Amino acid sequence: MKELKLKAAKHELCENLGYDEGKMYYLLLIKDEKEIDREYSYSKKYRLFRSLFEQGAMVKIKYIEQDFFSYLLTPPNFMHKFKIEKELINILETLYIRNYLKIFNSTFFQIILKDEQPIIIFLLENFMKKEARIITDNLELQEGLIKSINLKCKKETKRKIGIIDNNLVFEFSNIICYNGHEHVGAISSKENREYFLSIEKELGTIY
Repeated sequence: MKELKLKAAKHELCENLGYDEGKMYYLLLIKDEKEIDREYSYSKKYRLFRSLFEQGAMVKIKYIEQDFFSYLLTPPNFMHKFKIEKELINILETLYIRNYLKIFNSTFFQIILKDEQPIIIFLLENFMKKEARIITDNLELQEGLIKSINLKCKKETKRKIGIIDNNLVFEFSNIICYNGHEHVGAISSKENREYFLSIEKELGTIY
């Protein structure tokens, strides 16, 4: 049964993202780099990454010590917009957590993405133990999350900021670009004290 469900989840990736994009997403999800290198040239990989980014299936991140942005998979919960069976998304998310969760424990990284909601919801679901404080224009939360979140909605804001369990902070700003809009921002643990305190202080003046 599990194998059939996984096959169905892979099918949904290809059906909704495009065959090559869906296959690439899955190979990255399970970190099968040998198969990726065997099947795709560098130029095709780059084209697929760009396509996945434009569809909200990838983000770009840059660590403090890096001089350039690299691509990273968006958590599979972005697929809720395709009205896919929740169980299939959960199967993919289990693989994502196994292979990518530790990245979000990094001290600090900058991020560029098409849609910030899947990342925020992923952080809340996987890092929040007690509470979170968030300022946003809108956020579609699952019912189980709402009780532990202090949410202030400001319709005029183009910026989302939040703190989770006094241990992790994030901010995203909406910017206009040549092909629509993107969100730029950062995610940081408390180890990057200066940045963490700046977000904490800003939230403290509002709550």
